[in-house]
Amino acid sequence: MLKLRVFFIILSVSLGLHAQQYHFTNLSLPDGLPQSQVMDMCEDSRGYIWMATNGGGLARFDGLEFRTFSSANGLPSPYIHCLLEDHTGKLWVGSAKGLSYKTGSAFHDLKLPEKNLSVDHIHEDQQGTIWLGTPNGVYRLRDTAVKAFYPERIQEHTINFIQTAVDNSVWIGTDKGIFIYRNDSLSTLSTSNGLTNRLSRCMATDTAGRIWVGNYGRGFDLITARGIYNMGPLCELERSAVLDISCDEDGLVWMATQEKGICRFNPADSSYVFLGEADGLANNHVRSILHDRWGNYWFGTSGGGVSKYSGQQFERYGRESGLPGSYIYAITADHHNHVWVSTSGGGIARQSEKGFVAYQKDSGFTDEKVRALFADSDSLLWIGTDGQGLAVWDGDTFRFFDVNDGLAGNWVKCIREDSRGQIWAASAGGGISRITKTNKPDSLVIVKYTTRNGLESNRVIYLHIDKEDRVWFASQTSGIGYIAHDSIIRHFSVPEGLASHDVRSLAEDSLGTLWIGSTAGLNAIRLYQGSLKVHKIAGEPLVSHNIYQLTGQGNNLWVGTEKGLDRLTVDSSLSILESAHFGPDEGFSGVETNLNAVCIDRSENLWFGTVNGLHRFLSQADKTNTTPPILNFSTISLNYTPLENTAYTDENPAFEYDENHLSFDFLGITQTLPKKVRYRWRLQGLEKDWSPPSSRNSVTYSNLSPGNYRFEVLSANEDGIWNEQAITFAFSIQTPVWQTTWFILLTILAGLLVITGLVLNRIRSLKRKAAQNQQRLRMERDLISLEQKALRLQMNPHFIFHTLNSIQALIATKDEATARIYLSRFSKLMRQILENSRSNSVSLETEVDTLENYLSIERFCRDEKFEYVIELDEELETAFISIPPMILQPFVENAIIHGIGPLEDQGYIKLHFTEEDHTLVCTITDNGVGRQQAAENRQKDHHSTALKVTEERLNLLNQSQNSIRIKDLINEDGRAAGTQVTVKLPVLNDL
Repeated sequence: MLKLRVFFIILSVSLGLHAQQYHFTNLSLPDGLPQSQVMDMCEDSRGYIWMATNGGGLARFDGLEFRTFSSANGLPSPYIHCLLEDHTGKLWVGSAKGLSYKTGSAFHDLKLPEKNLSVDHIHEDQQGTIWLGTPNGVYRLRDTAVKAFYPERIQEHTINFIQTAVDNSVWIGTDKGIFIYRNDSLSTLSTSNGLTNRLSRCMATDTAGRIWVGNYGRGFDLITARGIYNMGPLCELERSAVLDISCDEDGLVWMATQEKGICRFNPADSSYVFLGEADGLANNHVRSILHDRWGNYWFGTSGGGVSKYSGQQFERYGRESGLPGSYIYAITADHHNHVWVSTSGGGIARQSEKGFVAYQKDSGFTDEKVRALFADSDSLLWIGTDGQGLAVWDGDTFRFFDVNDGLAGNWVKCIREDSRGQIWAASAGGGISRITKTNKPDSLVIVKYTTRNGLESNRVIYLHIDKEDRVWFASQTSGIGYIAHDSIIRHFSVPEGLASHDVRSLAEDSLGTLWIGSTAGLNAIRLYQGSLKVHKIAGEPLVSHNIYQLTGQGNNLWVGTEKGLDRLTVDSSLSILESAHFGPDEGFSGVETNLNAVCIDRSENLWFGTVNGLHRFLSQADKTNTTPPILNFSTISLNYTPLENTAYTDENPAFEYDENHLSFDFLGITQTLPKKVRYRWRLQGLEKDWSPPSSRNSVTYSNLSPGNYRFEVLSANEDGIWNEQAITFAFSIQTPVWQTTWFILLTILAGLLVITGLVLNRIRSLKRKAAQNQQRLRMERDLISLEQKALRLQMNPHFIFHTLNSIQALIATKDEATARIYLSRFSKLMRQILENSRSNSVSLETEVDTLENYLSIERFCRDEKFEYVIELDEELETAFISIPPMILQPFVENAIIHGIGPLEDQGYIKLHFTEEDHTLVCTITDNGVGRQQAAENRQKDHHSTALKVTEERLNLLNQSQNSIRIKDLINEDGRAAGTQVTVKLPVLNDL
């Protein structure tokens, strides 16, 4: 967690400041900066850092990456001299060829009195007037008018700065001194009235209203109401050029020098420190200084790009601080609060005011590597070596003890002291030694704990002694255990809940929890709450689970891994309340921690050993960053096109229904730890809840339905400080015409009208068709009726002629009685035919009577050549059965003419009527020549039209094709014996 810095506290640290290295973040060409000379810098209201380069154009930094603006964006020159954001948020850019201002993503030139006039300085006073410093003097910009300022006095001077003092006076630094514009009058300040050097280069005003002026070659001056004081000699700047000055809220004065890097001066005690290339600064030639809202300092250099200094959370010490090596093995603090360190360079080193003092072979010690250090309550320093056992230093001499003196092993990994003053030493391969000091300096009483008396492994690498004097030990092969009352041994391993057998470190916090660090993460045991039980830690937010070191401080647990430090804030329920990671971005440059190389000194300072030096955590500088990121939309895209490139330029745009694919790119700018910014968002109208916190800064919504929407996004910094208000973008997607209420109602109405029209048209069509069908049926019926009448009237002319001839013959033979009988029958038959032709149906009784008359006349005319009989079933009610008229006569006539007519013998015709299933069945049987002979005798051109029409009438009446069935009769010798015709008639029941 990166914090706001308290610089004065850092200055007052008793340790020599030249012995440490500062944390700078350097940005240059490989990082995207277009040119390595940064002439000026500006922080705008959106949190961007703008950098003016000498030939590379203008660079904008958002904390993560650079964007370059050049002539392609409208700048007249790549040589940028100065920058300013005015009170309206407009960015002004002074270059070698004039003045430009930014609108949108493009720059526009402002016309100056001279073409290609170099603008070297821009300043805005408290009234909003823009002041321009050029090689030809000073100009003032009000609205769009540019006018020269006192051209007769300033025009020939080189302008180095323009600033406003607390009394609203404007100070103009030149190569000949300072012009002061106050109350509409102009005065001068030069060497004649107190300035150390008339070539004034820069100026700043501190919180007390004092003015600091940097000059070229004589350091800097302090200007107060009492006078002018040359401050250069106080901090070795009396012969240096100060190119820029900045005063912070803590009263410190920061000066950019031409050769010495940064000078940080504290007026309170006249202390100072130089920060140069040896301390991590990109280049000692510093041109410009910027102090941003997050407390960071930006130093623009000539040739090294820009350096960002975020203060010190960690002090680093390495070989340059006097340590024999940078690989730190062990750390401890003695009763004088001196820190002792062992390194890869061999031996040990002790902290002093001037750095570290090494103790090696030439100091009476050894050059062997030391893996364990411990300062006991008797002010003795215990030293565990690799292969030479234990060493004890009493302040004057070193004494050595090894396995020959009873020590369990010569490779000592950890040393601790219990409440009785006994020393415990863990060794790799030898087990544990309990050491009791005696009155004799060279004599120790040693008790060993090995696999022979209860240990599961002799490879013990760490020890911890709790408040009940239990000695906890950690093994790389068998987990952990403890020794109680000098003899009781209990073990805990994977079956008991440990994450791994390979345990490297133990630490107890202020809540009485023993934390266990292994190659697979964290476990915990509550030491003083009932039975001892191994607990798993749910959701531990460690960057790595490969733990090398642990230490507890209050309710904070510090965890060292190969990827840096994690600080966990825990409670008694083993819940992790907060977490913070420290790596290179946070100033922990060592990154990879070493096995159990950690210490808390008597001043509660935390010391960490890494593969790249010793690091001390500065808790005084550990302040919460209360400034949330400045959140802005980077791009809003509509159907993959940036919104500014579309026709939608108004607020709350209404998009067409098919313009429903939107992408939002946003950026929360913080110049502390930009990679740790987190975001939450939601699209009201689609989502009710905020998204979970995420580092993702882009979101896309596809196929949005018509409606009103509002996209909202929040951002948080590394300390979880969120924006109080979300940035929003409101828009709507129009409903397509066919989904609008009026269109739907109109469509329904139109549909109903169409359906109604179709139904009415169908009804009319059906009625029309029904009428047509009825008319057609009437016509057909009438036609059929006419045909029937015609057929009925078309009595065979031969029958009529023959009947009349027969009657005439009777008259001629004087048989008048018989003639009258048949004439009467003939006239009755004619009358029946005429009457029946007017009706669609007649009774069976009438039809039989008509057939009786017809047969009797035919028999008379044919000289009684055949006999006939008409039979009716008794069940038939002839008077009530109605049938079509003259429907059977053609069959009877056909039997007489074609069946009986050619027959030489006496003929016979029989008509039989019966009823079957509501159908009248009439069977006409004759003993004529049969159909085959009749067909041969029939004339070739003869067509029985009457039979054909009758058959069609019967099929139509019966709605069947089986109304007539004809059967040929065969006698015993196989010859034709006549024909039988069966006719099925519908019973009409009209009567």
